[in-house]
Amino acid sequence: MKNILLLCITFISYSIQAHNDISCRPHDVNGRAREKTVSLKDLTLYIHIHEKESKVAGRAIYKYTYLRPEIDTLFLDAIQFQVKSLKINNNPVDFKTDSAGITIILPKNKSKENTLDIEYECFPSRGIYFINWNNPDPLAKKQIWTQGQGIDNRHWIPGFDDVANLLFCKTNITFNKNYPLVSNGDLIKVVKNADSTTKTWSYEMKKPHALYLIMIAGGDYKFKKQKSKNGVVLEQYYYPELENEFEATYAKSEEMMDWFEKEIGINYAWGKIYRNVPTQDFLFGAMENTTSTIFTDFMHVDKRSAIERDYMGVNAHELAHQWFGDLITERNPTHHWLHESFATHYSKWFLYHTFGKDKYDQIRKGERDGAFNASRYNDFPVAHSQGGSARHYPKGSYVLDMLRLELGNENYRKVIQVYLDKYKHGNVETNNLYESIYEVLGRNLDWFFDQWVFKGGEPVLQINRTIDKNSVKLSIIQVHKKNDVIKNFRLPLDIHIQYSNKEEEIKTYTITKDSTEINFELNRSDISLITVDPDAKLLRKIGYESDLETEFNILKTSPYSMARIEAVERLKSMDWALKSDVFEAWFAEEKNTLVKTEMLEHLPKENTDAKAWSIIKMGMQDANHLVRRFAMNGIHAANDSIKPLLIAVQSDTSYINIEVATKKLLKLYPKESSKWLEAISKLSGINRNLELLYWSEMLSKSKEDKQSENFKNAKKRLTYLASETFNFRIRTEAMDVLIAEKEISEYLINSMIQGSLYFHPQMRNRSITYLNQLKKEFPDAFKTVFEKYPFKSEKDKNLVLERIK
Repeated sequence: MKNILLLCITFISYSIQAHNDISCRPHDVNGRAREKTVSLKDLTLYIHIHEKESKVAGRAIYKYTYLRPEIDTLFLDAIQFQVKSLKINNNPVDFKTDSAGITIILPKNKSKENTLDIEYECFPSRGIYFINWNNPDPLAKKQIWTQGQGIDNRHWIPGFDDVANLLFCKTNITFNKNYPLVSNGDLIKVVKNADSTTKTWSYEMKKPHALYLIMIAGGDYKFKKQKSKNGVVLEQYYYPELENEFEATYAKSEEMMDWFEKEIGINYAWGKIYRNVPTQDFLFGAMENTTSTIFTDFMHVDKRSAIERDYMGVNAHELAHQWFGDLITERNPTHHWLHESFATHYSKWFLYHTFGKDKYDQIRKGERDGAFNASRYNDFPVAHSQGGSARHYPKGSYVLDMLRLELGNENYRKVIQVYLDKYKHGNVETNNLYESIYEVLGRNLDWFFDQWVFKGGEPVLQINRTIDKNSVKLSIIQVHKKNDVIKNFRLPLDIHIQYSNKEEEIKTYTITKDSTEINFELNRSDISLITVDPDAKLLRKIGYESDLETEFNILKTSPYSMARIEAVERLKSMDWALKSDVFEAWFAEEKNTLVKTEMLEHLPKENTDAKAWSIIKMGMQDANHLVRRFAMNGIHAANDSIKPLLIAVQSDTSYINIEVATKKLLKLYPKESSKWLEAISKLSGINRNLELLYWSEMLSKSKEDKQSENFKNAKKRLTYLASETFNFRIRTEAMDVLIAEKEISEYLINSMIQGSLYFHPQMRNRSITYLNQLKKEFPDAFKTVFEKYPFKSEKDKNLVLERIK
């Protein structure tokens, strides 16, 4: 899953300082699993979706055994349920409910095998989401979908909502007959019901999985089937009106499944079906529910938009979770990295396989930056419930790169095979991975897990190089901060020697101390360059005690793109005049996109330098869309030689580049604004970015004549884009424009009231902020609209009033 932590489970963060003995780390006392008193083994779930009322009527039938026969009550998570009936072994039992769940009075005579049967109703505020069912707009996408991680399925399923609760499940969902519906596992049957308005879909999981992975999705969809070489059917859902986006959205999906099975060495474990379903306003990027992934329709894109934001990387991440997270599941949040780091790692390696080393380096640079940025705030390690997304995703992924390097690719694959096969359909802790390495290879990797998994921080190295003919002396100092949880690192460093004829030699030394001196002699003296870990195999930062010429030499001669990127990074603080000549000359030679974009970030804020204009001009004609964009970002003044290039970018392959170019033209050449706007007038763009730009500019340009057609059309269109028909990103951008121009209408205020009650926090928070502003600036208009608004309940009305006090 993308960018989510298990924040809701109440664990006290454990003391990192206590992690001195590796044998006890995976079993820390405060990050422990939640206690349970029964073992819920099977769940048969009957759900009737009342979409217009946002209501769930359900029946949950569990098979269970007692873990502690002496207990007399059982508590199930169930948020604000109305329980209609509750039976154990077909006999009614006493129970009581509160806002958090159901307390069941257990029978005194306990059977070995038991059945718990609960009938209930609920109006979930989380966990299951109802989109646009009361919206009369024909363009509104009608959907229901669920998001259970971390503990939100308790809002519509009564149960022990915890990652350590694995069970077999069958789902039977009654829903509007006019729309397809998806759940987990194999579709067993679909029955038309006697009411003539609904069908019941029955799905079955034949292997156990965690309760939080149970899902439902249904609504305005069609689907197409693809098939992997191993016979797994990929059931790919799409919006009917966006069939032309299917190919771009699901690019490489069949190849992806084939690659994962081969790379991991364990076949897809959930039968022969895997699904992807896009949804509006999904809370995160995507969610890896077993057999059926849900993702945000922000990535349901055409080929042109896919240049900027495709689903492929997220698709690979969520598919990896079918092994790492679903096949094996963390015992508690301390071990969350065993889900997210692995999914991020394998997604990165699939993209490496598909697009090559430059793509891999681009991702690794982002992972490095994310890890170091997180360390500005705290020193949590990867294996920590509060490690945060930066540790669980990018840093952990980089750590697994280093584990591969330490073990070797083939040995790494053998370990992963044993690890997954041994613990499949069960809960795992970090120690299980450690033990698998020892079982397969007999290697003791205490030091690796200690410094990269159980302790925090990242190494920073300062390096001084002295070369005297064929003798080399390196002084390497570990200069990062050190404390109880950040120590010196053990680092196997590649020393890369490059000769004048471009021949190369690599020597590897392992350092462990604060300061290390390395001396060696070579068989030749024509040394042109020496760099340390030039391919950034290790998660670290490096600084050289050297002059500008040395950094320029790395930039111009190192065969490693990561070394060249880092050389440019180290030049960031240097005065532009000292590097402009080299940058201009080398920009034309450089092939790597990341190096070019890094160089473009050094451009001066004022474009008064001929060298800067020369680089911008080259960048705007580059084949890569990101280089073109970074070049445009460096334009701060009008320039007659650049203007034609900006105009050309209004026909760019990238919708975002078109937006950037149009904004530059509007700012630098305002007298020709009509021409610039006409060029984008028929384009919608990516997530309607060009449509939003066009109408916001039209609103601003015509605001002096509010009776003009241009003004009326602009206000009408932006007000519509702010409505619940559209996703929260489009809505909030349209609201921003209308509020800034103080163009308020009853329709807009209605949209904001609806938004203030919306489940998505970004939509809700922006709406609340603007309603507060409107209440102060336009109190009469606000009061009139508010009093007429059709609230579902007095509770909702009071909630809005409470939020805008």
